[in-house]
Amino acid sequence: MVILRLGSVVPQAPGNLGLFQFLTKETLEKVFNVVPAEAARFSLVLWGVVTLPLLIAGFAALTITGAKISALRQAAHTERRELSRSRQ
Repeated sequence: MVILRLGSVVPQAPGNLGLFQFLTKETLEKVFNVVPAEAARFSLVLWGVVTLPLLIAGFAALTITGAKISALRQAAHTERRELSRSRQ
């Protein structure tokens, strides 16, 4: 997990797709001598185990609070505009 977290420091595609699987697969192959095909499948399963609970909890939080993604987006844009004005 430490190697995976350090790997997520590098800019990459949204959702850790790509580098997450690569680092998991390479670590399993080189450190634990796992067969490459099994390491690749496990990397996808591990990605799902790490990512899906976050997505489900996020949607549940939106539902419980009654918030809309468009309202959150608008608030973020407003905050960004205010910050850029204050820095000038």
